[in-house]
Parts: sequence; C-alpha cells; structure tokens
Amino acid sequence: KLKLDSYEKAKVDRSTQHNEWQHCLGIAFHVILLVGIFGVYLFLFRKRVFRDNRKLIIIAIVLLMETFFAYLSIQVNLSEPVQYLIFVPAASMLLTIIFDSRVGFYGTVTIAFLVAAIRGNDYNIALISLIAGSLGAYTVRDIRLRTQIFRSLVFIFLGYSLSILALSIERFESLPTTLTALTFASVNAVISPVLTYGLLLLFERVFKVTT
Repeated sequence: KLKLDSYEKAKVDRSTQHNEWQHCLGIAFHVILLVGIFGVYLFLFRKRVFRDNRKLIIIAIVLLMETFFAYLSIQVNLSEPVQYLIFVPAASMLLTIIFDSRVGFYGTVTIAFLVAAIRGNDYNIALISLIAGSLGAYTVRDIRLRTQIFRSLVFIFLGYSLSILALSIERFESLPTTLTALTFASVNAVISPVLTYGLLLLFERVFKVTT
C-alpha cells in the first residue's frame, strides 16, 4: 500500500510539472467554489456582515491564517501527524464570538474543506477538523466573559479524540499511532483557546469590533 501511495504521489507530481497552468486553474476553481458558497450564505442571510468591509477582512484573515497552517503542515517534513496542529477550532471560536454561531459553523465547514484540499483532498482531516471546530464554536456561542473561552479546551479535545478514535478503529491503526495523534490533538486543544483569546483582543482593537 505504501508503494502504491508513493507511486500515485509521484505520478501526480510528474503530471503537475507538465500541466502547471491546468493544475493552478483547478486549484483556483476549487477554492472559488468553497469560499463562494460561504460568500453566498453571507449575502443571503448575513447582509450586515457581507456589506461591512471590516468584517469581511476579518473573515479573510481567519481563512488565510488557517490555510497558512495547513500549508505549513505539508511543508514540514516530519513523520508525526502535524495535521492535528492546524488550529481550526480557533477560527471557529473567533467567527462565533465576533459574529454568531451560524457564521462560525458555516465558516468551520469552509475552513475544514480548504484545509483538506491543501492537504491533497484529505477526508480524514476534513472530518476531524469539522467535528472539533463545531464543538469549539458551540462552547462559545453564548459567551459573556473572556475567560470562558478556556472552557472550550475540554470540548475541542473531546471532538478530536472521538473522531480520531473512530477513524483509527475503522482503519485498524496501531495503538502507538493513535496515541501520537491524540497527543498532537491535545496540544491543539490547549493552544486553540489561547490563540483565540489573543487574536480576539487584536481584532477588537484594530477593527473596532465590539464583542
């Protein structure tokens, strides 16, 4: 299986070199579809957000931040599951606190698919990010104090753990592999609330947003 996966990757890399423009066009179309659906949702159901350039810039920054994390995860040449250090729950919580839970959820769906696309259409990370991010958004939907952000830690780890365990059992993963994945997920669960706390202060002050 490893040899076949390696062959498939080499084949894709070779075809990409010969058809670079076609590859870039496909990527652009892929991204436009994903972000476009989110944009249509904002236009139809959140016009106050869609018509506010400052709020659109915040959403763009959050999307770019997550895609940058996803890009780093494939550039770092490590055997460990660094994909679990893509802090999707942080984006989910930011969008929920700044806007509302529905924007947070649809933003999470968009980000999960963007991350999966960057990582070679990886369904695993899409599903795991979607579950953990949704739980993160759920925990801050009625937040009143900044310190309540940190209660999301348990729910984020729960989302990662359940989805990782489900996929590991389905794929007959070894126990050490599963434990390593859970360890990286726990790091994400700790860092995401901290990142959310810091970026929330920044967005409030720079973009004059009241949360």
